Amino acid sequence: MYLKPGTHMNTKRSLVVASILRLHDTCFLYPACHECGSRLLLNLGRYHCLKHGYMSTAQDMNYRYRLSVKVARKNDILNITVFGSCLEPYFGETAGCLQSTVAE
Repeated sequence: MYLKPGTHMNTKRSLVVASILRLHDTCFLYPACHECGSRLLLNLGRYHCLKHGYMSTAQDMNYRYRLSVKVARKNDILNITVFGSCLEPYFGETAGCLQSTVAE
């Protein structure tokens, strides 16, 4: 998996060639803040960001990918979590589009 600079936590390019052993979490989509991408928390029927105070309803929700896996590479076993749009080529569409499809 190749990660473009700026699409992950640091700007260093990373190439990981490994075999996926298992998914840590089957929930790979989450409601995200439009400002920072953090997970939004549901409170009294509205979603909000603890960092920015951003508020959202289910109708105008932004979704992001979060894939957390255990992988084997040579003699190492690693836990890797990948966030955001760099996963779109693997799922074939944006997180928001996939969420709409799943919700139907």
